[in-house]
Amino acid sequence: MIAIIAQVLGFVMLIPQGILPIIFLAAGIQSKSWFLALYVPEPMNLPVAIAFVLVGGLLAFFGTRTVIRWT
Repeated sequence: MIAIIAQVLGFVMLIPQGILPIIFLAAGIQSKSWFLALYVPEPMNLPVAIAFVLVGGLLAFFGTRTVIRWT
C-alpha cells in the first residue's frame, strides 16, 4: 500500500509539480495555476521545481520497483 502511495505521489510531484513548472518558466508563461514552484519567491522558482523533479522521480522509481517486486 505504501509503495502505491509513493508511486502516485512521485508521479504527481514529477510531472505536474516539477516538469511543467520548468516548462512554464522556460517559456515565460505567467499563469501560476496550481504549480507550487511558481508561488515561491522569484529566485527560488527553478530550484524548487528541480527539487520536485528529483524527489518525485525517486518516489516514483522506488514505488514502481517495489510494486514490480510484489508481482
